[in-house]
Amino acid sequence: MKFSVILIEVNDTKDQKARESLYSNCTHVAKGYWLFEGDTDTLNTGIDFNVVDEAAIESYGDLSGRDIRSMVLDNYDIDRCFLF
Repeated sequence: MKFSVILIEVNDTKDQKARESLYSNCTHVAKGYWLFEGDTDTLNTGIDFNVVDEAAIESYGDLSGRDIRSMVLDNYDIDRCFLF
């Protein structure tokens, strides 16, 4: 089963509550890039981010960090240099 997952680039998290929202609702990919499932309106307003791309992907909960980065490169419109 595939899920619609958004790749976001986080520019800033202004406060502790925003960081907690980011860590509890998103999966870190690399640098400022995170995966998010759901409506971006639900992210805390203290998070300054841009939507990079959206893709339908398989479950990634059991993947290692390296496997997540590879999955992102295979499924999203992003250049490798942004992740490594």
